[in-house]
Amino acid sequence: MKKIFVMCILIVLIIAGCSKVGPVQKENIKLSIGAPGEIREDLQTAINNAFPNYEMTYEILLYNEIESLYEEKKLPDIILDTDFAAVPPHLRDKFYTDLSPYISSENVDLTQFPPALLERNSGENGELYGLPVQRLLTALFYNKAPFDAFDIPYPTDGMTWDDVILLASQFSDFPNGSKYVGLDLLSGGGLQMLLDQFNVTVLDPQTDQFKSSSELLEVVQKIDNLYEKNGNRPTRSFLIYPDGFLKHGTTAMYLGVLVDPIVLGAANNQDIDLVTFPRVDAISNIGSGTRTVSLHINSESKNKESAFEIIKYLVSDELQKYMVENGSGTVLNEFTHNDNFGKNIPELQNKNLKALFEMDLPELDRPSIYEGIAYVAAAPLLAELIMGTKSVDDVMDKMESAVNDAVIAAKAKEVEE
Repeated sequence: MKKIFVMCILIVLIIAGCSKVGPVQKENIKLSIGAPGEIREDLQTAINNAFPNYEMTYEILLYNEIESLYEEKKLPDIILDTDFAAVPPHLRDKFYTDLSPYISSENVDLTQFPPALLERNSGENGELYGLPVQRLLTALFYNKAPFDAFDIPYPTDGMTWDDVILLASQFSDFPNGSKYVGLDLLSGGGLQMLLDQFNVTVLDPQTDQFKSSSELLEVVQKIDNLYEKNGNRPTRSFLIYPDGFLKHGTTAMYLGVLVDPIVLGAANNQDIDLVTFPRVDAISNIGSGTRTVSLHINSESKNKESAFEIIKYLVSDELQKYMVENGSGTVLNEFTHNDNFGKNIPELQNKNLKALFEMDLPELDRPSIYEGIAYVAAAPLLAELIMGTKSVDDVMDKMESAVNDAVIAAKAKEVEE
């Protein structure tokens, strides 16, 4: 169940090989880069080509091994991560290096980044523990097959959540008896996107205790409303429907990031397009999409200066422009609305790609370092809400104790260690 409600969407950078050489480098420097998932070969090629004098290694980091690797001083020099998802909360301040001195000495212009993206990597006292390298652009994707089968008009840019929920409710059973779903809120991380759009956290960052709010209640009610009108409530075995959208054409709409749904769907002969992320209401233009893949330097690294050279290269105009052309969300203001977005990906031609850039970034409050643990504790309750086995009132009543107990247990374990 916990896997269904993953807090953060871990997206590996879409970078292919580049032939240009980076800055002047020292000889025989050994550097390692780690990420929670496999680091793509094309990203490795880009770095290797730009830094031929460095001896690079690439590692997969498993969450349950992070602490022992840190204690044994075996962590990689550079960590590729999404919103600190790879790091146990009590290690965050020890684990990462404050990049502020390197940013100052290398004259990196922070005004080139949207402030909301830097905020996700900042510390309580102004530290900057990472630089964003890829923004997770969000949108509402739709599969044309079910709309055509039911002769229902496609979604359009600017729809509100109420519009989308109403549209989803128009789907029922296919004529051949296979079940159709109006909107998949879960498979692509839509639940987290919805919480971000409403700037909802389940913990008070000052007290690390459950934070009840009208915004949280509104989100919970919206989730319940969606699944009440989304066809039959899913069973425990069918809480997510990724194959229905990307392979079988039995799911109409899907909240996702970047261009992956279009490319993956095309590989399965599905015709998928996109529109803007649903609006809160008719006058609001606040979307989701503040989360980023970021680059961090391990505090135990013996080659921090050289590691920062790689980070600086990956956030350079050269690499960011290349990423934009290959369908990756840029973190630099200069390329945010670049007309060349996705030009090197054939499946993206004639798609409504501007929808990825139409919504404004939400300004998210800095969460508690235990927010991920709290979110996982709340997930089973949200699952029961979706299945219809618990009401909105039940979920709100039980969430406080579930969240607080999980955080208390996490802190107690830290003391024991």
